[in-house]
Amino acid sequence: MIHDSIKQVRKKSITDFCYRRFVSVCKDTLIEEVLKKFNRLHSSILPVVDNEGKLVGKIRKSDLMKLFVDPKDIPEEHIAGACIDFGYIALRASEIMSKYGAVADEGMPVHKAALMMMKHHLTSMPVVDKNNKLVGILCGDSIIEEVLRITGNNPGCKKGNLCPVKGRGKE
Repeated sequence: MIHDSIKQVRKKSITDFCYRRFVSVCKDTLIEEVLKKFNRLHSSILPVVDNEGKLVGKIRKSDLMKLFVDPKDIPEEHIAGACIDFGYIALRASEIMSKYGAVADEGMPVHKAALMMMKHHLTSMPVVDKNNKLVGILCGDSIIEEVLRITGNNPGCKKGNLCPVKGRGKE
């Protein structure tokens, strides 16, 4: 029965598992607000969008460590914004964000998204439309929950119980 459930879920689109209510920050968001959102959400990652809602990067809690080190000691692949000198403290989200390694396209089949997540060691990833606008977050937990729901092993399971990136939309 579990094998049939897995096969059934593999054929679905990630749209069936994508969280449409999520929290993101604009690239111009002040660092103080970013810190407040991390504290309030207890999340380890925040998607960063531009003024049109297009995905431009992410801020992980580990990216916040950039605030405490000399910019010349930061590896080039971790620098997204302008760090001038050690006396300079980043003011905006765009200055400490990093790029996403994997992004899912809206409508992508679950099996392709699962492979991307596996290759990049992800538990969640952003979902964008054809214009690169952030439309949701795909969490591996929601896919697993669906298998358990179908098999009856977790009848009380509801979409969204386990995903770490939840919210009321763009705040």
